[in-house]
Amino acid sequence: MPVSSKRFFIITLTLAAAVFLIFALPNAAASQNMAMIRMFEPDEAGPLPYVLHMIAPQPTLGQTLRAFLFYDYYYYGFPFFALSALVVLPLQWLGKINDLPLVMLALRQWISVFPTLLALLILVYLQDGFRTYRSPLLFLFLVSIPAMLSNTGIPRQNKNPFIYVQLAMNFWEFSLLYHFSSPLATNLRIFFEKFSDF
Repeated sequence: MPVSSKRFFIITLTLAAAVFLIFALPNAAASQNMAMIRMFEPDEAGPLPYVLHMIAPQPTLGQTLRAFLFYDYYYYGFPFFALSALVVLPLQWLGKINDLPLVMLALRQWISVFPTLLALLILVYLQDGFRTYRSPLLFLFLVSIPAMLSNTGIPRQNKNPFIYVQLAMNFWEFSLLYHFSSPLATNLRIFFEKFSDF
């Protein structure tokens, strides 16, 4: 990676980290108890008991896997619940699983904010490759879009497709680069680049 690309990548990544920390302020609020969580968004509190049950200590490994895989609440799907459970698992290891504000902050930040910021970084990379000053500016522009701002609070499965689309676009671009690295594809690219100059 050239020095200028590395510099713009670090600047954009620093901006993403700053946005992540800024969103921690509103995401830490309104979660002192379950009644407060339900007052602002009823759907946010619904999955929490099932997520906590998924990682609850069980007597055997088989029962632990069974509790993790069969959680009796399938509205948002296994990927959402599995990621949520993995986010909360370190809090259980630290003995902080009963600290509801901390649990909700972790879920809001890592299930809603982090995937959104990751998707925006991928989108900036696909557009500019972190080569110019446009990368941090594009990132700031994308973060300031109202839909992005409203997408970073309540952890719900319907808020994560943006990251899936960006990952698919990224893998598609890399697969095209891999498949078009043959001599014939290189000659075709050179031809089309020259053709586009006219």
